[in-house]
Amino acid sequence: MADDPSVPHDSRSAGSSKQGAAIGGWVCFGLGVLIMYWSVWTFILYVPLFFVAFVLSIVAMAQRRILLGLALLLATILIPLIEWFALAATRTNKFLDTQIQLLTPPTPPASKPQAEVQTSPAPNRPPAPVADRDQLTRDQILREPINGLHAWQLTVAYNGFLAHWTATDPAFSPDGESLLFAQQTTNSVEITIYSLRDHKLVKHWQPAMRPTSLAWSPDADRIAYKTESGLRVVELATSKDIALPITGFFGFPRDRFAWLPNNKMVCPVGGGYGTLTLDLDSLQITQGQASAASVFASGRDHPSCKVFQQEFANVSCLYVGETDESYARVLLDHFPSQTPYFVSPDLRHVIISRDAANGVGLPDYTFMHLMLGSRPAPELDYQIDLDLKEGSNCSNCAGGEAYLEAGVPFFGDVCAASTNPLNGKLIGPNPQDFKGRVRVTKWKNGAASVRVALELKPINEGDIVNNIQSEQWGKFGNWAWKFPGIWRALKSKNSPSRSDSAEERGVPEQHAAEVKKKTASELFVGTWRIETEHGTVTYVDSGTWSFRGDNGQASSGHWRVNGEVLETTMNGGNRTVSCVILDVNSNDYIVANQDNPSQKWHATRVK
Repeated sequence: MADDPSVPHDSRSAGSSKQGAAIGGWVCFGLGVLIMYWSVWTFILYVPLFFVAFVLSIVAMAQRRILLGLALLLATILIPLIEWFALAATRTNKFLDTQIQLLTPPTPPASKPQAEVQTSPAPNRPPAPVADRDQLTRDQILREPINGLHAWQLTVAYNGFLAHWTATDPAFSPDGESLLFAQQTTNSVEITIYSLRDHKLVKHWQPAMRPTSLAWSPDADRIAYKTESGLRVVELATSKDIALPITGFFGFPRDRFAWLPNNKMVCPVGGGYGTLTLDLDSLQITQGQASAASVFASGRDHPSCKVFQQEFANVSCLYVGETDESYARVLLDHFPSQTPYFVSPDLRHVIISRDAANGVGLPDYTFMHLMLGSRPAPELDYQIDLDLKEGSNCSNCAGGEAYLEAGVPFFGDVCAASTNPLNGKLIGPNPQDFKGRVRVTKWKNGAASVRVALELKPINEGDIVNNIQSEQWGKFGNWAWKFPGIWRALKSKNSPSRSDSAEERGVPEQHAAEVKKKTASELFVGTWRIETEHGTVTYVDSGTWSFRGDNGQASSGHWRVNGEVLETTMNGGNRTVSCVILDVNSNDYIVANQDNPSQKWHATRVK
């Protein structure tokens, strides 16, 4: 169709350009909404799209597309915030609902006598679901101590409901057997104490004022609770409710606090207040610097483990791990980061709080109860056929030995193996089946000993380790020592490997000792080389050596065997390096700096 001669061509082009800014902005906005709906954690994708849409809305208004530009501007400001909070809330509830459905106790058999069937409580008190099978499970779990176990020996042995309509955070009793919290009824709020063993209501009463935060006394004969207007103490034997006449600031009403054995209460608060300490003898408040983590430490009475929430690979999970952070395993996967959880001092119990809105406008909080028990210890130690020299970082950077000398840790990702369906041949890792991570504990010639550091799924022999690299280290320009494109299968630590260690090759210990005993005095003959991170050192049996660096640098000197030690001296005698023999296999040696054993080199006899 011919162009309309009444409309100048330049005018139509300008109009299309102005229309394009608004259209482009709406396209970016729509893509951002879809990506956020797909996953709220992909903010690195949708945030730039929303920003571009925001900028284009201003451009559209500047081009006199006022309505389109203004609508786009308001949409980019309001809708992403509303969508994010709505998705976070609904998916948190969906996750917890799924966990509840999977782990809800089965109903008792219909043949059970009517007298044993639990009757419904009064309308103003929520039910406490208890099944006989669950009670036997909890009794069995509590008979097995966990204070001597490591994180890899722990698992969620029980998971179920504890209570509904909770109105405050929970507080564990000093012996870890009971839970204290406020509970919403139809007409009021009551303070309740539940047994963690049988999930039964032990005691409940209506306090003088509405509680906002609670704590046990060290001997468990009293409790304290905060209100909007102060702090109160209740004697459990007499139900006497006492208001404490404190005048200073002891935290905000909902701030958690603890009652210490020294007759003091502590309340960690933010905003630069640090930790507030209330002396119950003088009712004076002092300010300190202890953190909330030190007061409410996860499993603070357990000698080696802790429970924590952390995001890894864009997935938030609940973990149990070693306190030295050497190992962690998943307790609950896809655990939303906004979900509150509370851990008993002995690490036995974990309470997860579900927050939702019910149909009558009251806060409907539900406590889920996780009880940790033991599991058979999995295999943690493996080996992979990998030499440190196979890695690299950058040209003219420090060698891998320098990373070892600095104590930089090396890690690798673990995935299930992927095989070719046509011939069954192993072709590498399956990144869709990610299982965890391993850490290198020892480098040997041609092999690396590794230990499981993160367990998302059970890790077994034959799984594939890839993405192997050191942590970044500022000392080396923030470069990691990497093994690009390299993957290796996990092998049993007792499997044969490329290591040339006498012990690894099955040489009897006594014979291996004899070989090493005569190494320095009898086997340092002929011509042989040591490959270092900076170049090659060549030794000849005349007692001289020469060095040729990768950058062309050259030096020389003398060497001799002094007992079982190899002494290397530069010309001029200004430096002597003493080396000891760590291992020997035919014409290959492993030598180490006697003053710095982590500095090791591989030596090969030439003739």
